[in-house]
Amino acid sequence: MMSDTLQHVHQTALVTVSAKSLQSRNSTRASMVGAKRLPNPFAIVTKMSSKDGEEPIILGKTETITKSSNPTWTYAFKIDFTVGKLYYINVGVHDDSSKQKYKNKPLGSSIFEIGDILGTIGNVKGKSIKGRGVIYVRVMPVTDDHFSTPDLVLELKGSSLKNTEGLFRKSDPFYELQRRDFAPGGGYNWYTVCRSEHVDNELDPVWKPTAVNVVRLCDNDHSIPFRICVFDWSKKGNYTDMGMIETNLEVLLNAKSPNRFTLKNQKGKECGVLAVTRADMGGVLSNAAILPGAEYRSLDPPPVQSQNISDSYMPSAPLVVPPISVPSTSRPTFVDYVSSGSELNMCFAIDFTGSNGDPRQPGTLHNIDLNGQMNDYQKAITAVGSIIAKYDHNQRFPVWGFGAKFDGLIRHVFQVGDSAQLNGISGILEGYRSVFSSPLRMSEPTVFSEVIQSAKDYAINSEILSRESGKLTYTVLLLLTDGAISDVEITRDALIDASNAPLSVVIVGVGNADFSRMQFLDDMELQAPARDITQFVEFNKHRNDKSSLTASTLDEIPNQLVDYFVSREIMPSRMPRRELGSIAVEPYNAANDDEIELEIEYDDDGKMNITNGRTLYDQTSYGSQSNFLPKAIPVGTAPTPTPTQPLVTTPASATTPSTTNTNSDTGERDMTAEEMLAAEEIMPSKI
Repeated sequence: MMSDTLQHVHQTALVTVSAKSLQSRNSTRASMVGAKRLPNPFAIVTKMSSKDGEEPIILGKTETITKSSNPTWTYAFKIDFTVGKLYYINVGVHDDSSKQKYKNKPLGSSIFEIGDILGTIGNVKGKSIKGRGVIYVRVMPVTDDHFSTPDLVLELKGSSLKNTEGLFRKSDPFYELQRRDFAPGGGYNWYTVCRSEHVDNELDPVWKPTAVNVVRLCDNDHSIPFRICVFDWSKKGNYTDMGMIETNLEVLLNAKSPNRFTLKNQKGKECGVLAVTRADMGGVLSNAAILPGAEYRSLDPPPVQSQNISDSYMPSAPLVVPPISVPSTSRPTFVDYVSSGSELNMCFAIDFTGSNGDPRQPGTLHNIDLNGQMNDYQKAITAVGSIIAKYDHNQRFPVWGFGAKFDGLIRHVFQVGDSAQLNGISGILEGYRSVFSSPLRMSEPTVFSEVIQSAKDYAINSEILSRESGKLTYTVLLLLTDGAISDVEITRDALIDASNAPLSVVIVGVGNADFSRMQFLDDMELQAPARDITQFVEFNKHRNDKSSLTASTLDEIPNQLVDYFVSREIMPSRMPRRELGSIAVEPYNAANDDEIELEIEYDDDGKMNITNGRTLYDQTSYGSQSNFLPKAIPVGTAPTPTPTQPLVTTPASATTPSTTNTNSDTGERDMTAEEMLAAEEIMPSKI
């Protein structure tokens, strides 16, 4: 049922970037003379255009981190996206090592799609760049609280810090604010949300005021601990532990100023005093915590690597990707669930009734085009399936058919393909094509109730298995049909019965039939405890815009998923912590990745402009069969029909000669022997 659900579909998120094993462009030549030059990297993030005439948008750039091959930038980019629409970003890493202003050397670029990242455990994805390391992107969904909550404003100073640089120099201290999150298997990990400037040659430093977003620091929970860690900066990239404290907002906000803490290093030895001279919630959101546009604050932050301290207590904890947690006082969102590891299972039901037309004839709904163009069934399968598949970790999908006849019996649900679950979108397309080489015959009537029951059973069984392994699973049935159902009341009862399962049913109407009965199923009023699980979409209204189809099809699923789990008091768990070493990295692909490096120039005011490179990722086009089928299956081929009993259409309205046998239950007639022979003669070897 259409309702005010856009608040659940539109989502705001913060995007953060890190990298590993970066190499400067001249690092090979430097190594030949015994010197390895570390880059001074920064990243530029660009939103790619989604259709012709739309310009790409440079979201901005991170701070530059000096002398680091493993940077973790604290800068966060704000994005607004819609569940069901693709959102591509280009992340380009550059080396700010030139003595000339704005003359930077590109280190490599990668393209990321936000839905792909949200579909991974930990909301982080890595991609290799050509010979120069790996780029990681993390997406952190946030709510309005993130932007409406005042910043924590801190003023800090050190006193009698222990010098780490010997007799002739003093340390150059800086500090980091580090957030605590749960680690898989127990314990905690820490990651940096804010980093100060360093103060040269000073053991009694006074740092500039810092404003940090408290939702990002500690979920705005005044009792959650966070760390303030002090390090000795060095232009060589080797940073030394100078001590840390662990505190929380309650302590800082309620203490008398100055609030003095004893710094202790990782060995537990005292290293000096850290004084908090100001701590209040009167600040505004700082550029360090959120990047609203192309403007940014350039700090002189440290690299994120250290040769002197352990990984568990190093600046920025670069090998750790932070999780997302959901404040207990707020209603969770769809993204909260999928971000915490909940999976979406998808199953398909395809209408093979005779009203779809003879699949051998061009222009009919099931005709397989030899030139690779997809029919409307294939377009709906690939467009919607590709979006939901991002949240299905095993990529195996049950596919059922209905409305065909086998061995003289009408089948209202039957398996499509050679196994109960098909592998990926390509497997679904192969299974769909294989139906036309089977002895099944397109028939009637159109009955949904049995495939809805099959989807309900599958959803319940999946939930039971997932609960046993400590996970959450929700199922979506994509039901594709060309016509009106035969019995609305039976279908209505089946949907009401299925509403107690973790299931949503999306019906896509294909063709030009009267779909008024389908809309009735979408609009029907339900009494508790039944819930609305049905969405109807007419394909022809979105024929020329794939993104419009996917957004409309998936419009109500986020709210339905949240309603199901919240009604059963099932909240999303904290997302498991992921170390970068445990994240599968997508390898560099020369065929696809060579063209993604954007050339960016600066004008006299420092504004960035794209001058070259691919910026368009068209979301309106459905593509062709070759985009989805394995290369082993040429586009211009299709399964060979079984010659003794080809799959043919037999509508009840067809005129029947006296020699024809008619099924009195369905009104569907069998072919005469003469028609069978004629069908064999005209049936091409490949349809």
